[in-house]
Order: sequence, then structure tokens, then C-alpha cells
Amino acid sequence: EYRSLEILKEGLVLKASEYVSVYADLKGLDNNSKQIKDVTRDIKKLVEYLGDRPPHEYSRMEINSFIKARLDIGVKTGTVRRNFNSINAVFNKVNTEHEIDHFHRFNSPNIPRLGEDKKERKDFTAKELLTLSEATKDSNNTTDQIIGLLIDTGMRCGEVVGLACEDIVLNAQPPHLILHKNTHRRLKTKSSQRVIPLVGTSLCVAINLNLEGVWVFNKYIDDTTEQFKTNSANNTVNNRIRAILKDESSPSSHSFRHTLATRLRDAECPESMRKEIGGWATSLSEKYGSPTDLQVKAEYIKKSINY
Repeated sequence: EYRSLEILKEGLVLKASEYVSVYADLKGLDNNSKQIKDVTRDIKKLVEYLGDRPPHEYSRMEINSFIKARLDIGVKTGTVRRNFNSINAVFNKVNTEHEIDHFHRFNSPNIPRLGEDKKERKDFTAKELLTLSEATKDSNNTTDQIIGLLIDTGMRCGEVVGLACEDIVLNAQPPHLILHKNTHRRLKTKSSQRVIPLVGTSLCVAINLNLEGVWVFNKYIDDTTEQFKTNSANNTVNNRIRAILKDESSPSSHSFRHTLATRLRDAECPESMRKEIGGWATSLSEKYGSPTDLQVKAEYIKKSINY
């Protein structure tokens, strides 16, 4: 980090790999955070293929050849786009804040057949939800508890894993949980911060949780980085889902979100409310999070239970 800042002070040009530490400093992020680890990985792949140079020295033809090489080894077009979004964010932020006027060519990458290789996630069937509910709602197993909380909340796996004990409010009507950014877990978007009523399987699991500590699932905290190991948890959850359903091709943990959205739509829940429950809302209603609002949402989720 200090080498990169010294280079800037001397008026010299940063190489691609040296942008990361400056970006982390500008964003106030720890080098061990997931976001910085991800962008370090993305820029490392670029450097391994095209060499470590200042961003403006990469030609458009070289960038296109890098994209082709990634696609040729089976990387999905959506993944390539996310990688470039990440790289762009770093180059643009550092250039803007440090008044680097060199023009780079990483914006709007040309990704052939973008999105055509995307596989649509399957929803869980009512029978699969019932099987998962019966296997998890009274379980003391950590992985089962995560699955149970996912079934009727529409949360992401990382959101469940990062819950603090105080986020789960059982002595209220309706019982609910509060999702917000904390010291160990960032949320995907601003709209990811939300209040979700607890009903069905998710309520059964929440009632049986040990909420006497600070974190609900502290076994997934990395002692070195003090961040939640969400990828590890997600892999474990997906393996457990496949084991319970005895189906290697079963939907993944993220499919609980899509399944709940489908269930709520079938229950005639208003679109704005569906978006608030799932954290897709760009703006929230004035009643968002009020007892009346939560009770209405709870009733729609109850109505959507079809397992």
C-alpha cells in the first residue's frame, strides 16, 4: 500500500496490480475483506495474461484477446462481465480521486454472446420444501438451521450466516429479524437492509437458536480476517440440501429467494412488498418496518406456504 502511495506522490504511473491497495485505502476496506480479495484475484488474472502495466497501456485488441481466453476455458459470460465491473471500479475510482488523466479501455467490454450461457435457477417444488422443512425445523445442526432460516425468509446464505443474535427479535408481534451491515458482514446493496417477519419453518428454527452470544453462527467467522466465511457456508449448505433431497441436481441455496418470490406472486402479494421482503426494492414505503407493515408481510408469507 505504502509503495503505491509513494509512486503516486512522485508523479509516477501505477501498474495495474498497484491500483488495488490504493483503492482499498480510498474505500476504507481491509486488504483481507472479500471485496479486495475478489478484485485482487480479478486483476491478477489480467496481469498473468497481459503483463503488469498501467491500465492505459492495454490496447482494446489485447483486452478482447483476454476476454476470449477466459471464455475459451469455460468461464461464463456473466462472470467475465462481473470481473470487468470489478476491475473498472478500481481503475476508475483511483484515477478519479488521484486525478490520473490517462484513458483506459476497460469500460464497456465486448463480451461475445453475453448472457446466452446463463442457466436459469430452478425453484424448489412444494415437495422439496416440505422435505427440507421436516429435516431442518427441529434440528440443532448449524447447517440445517441455516437452511431452515432460508426457506421462508428469502435471504441470501451470506445474510443468514452473518446474523447477530440481537438481529433476531422473537418477543415482538410478529417475530422478525433485522438485516443490516455489521462489523463482520457487508450487504450486497443498500436495499438489502430490511426487516423480515419470521413465519413457518424459519420461525421454528429461530425459536430453537441459541441467542445468548454475539453472533448466531460464529463457527463461520474467520479468526484471521474477522469476516464471515460465506463461500464455505454456502458450499456446505448446498451439499446438505443435495443430501437431504438425495438429488445432485437439486436447486441451490440461492433458489430459496427465487422460490419465495414465486410463492409470494402466487399468493397475490403486491410487487412492491415482494421487493421489500427480498431486498430488491430501490425505494421503501413509508410504513416499511412498522408493526402493521410487518404483520401484513407476515400474512402474505404465511399465505404463500404451499408445502
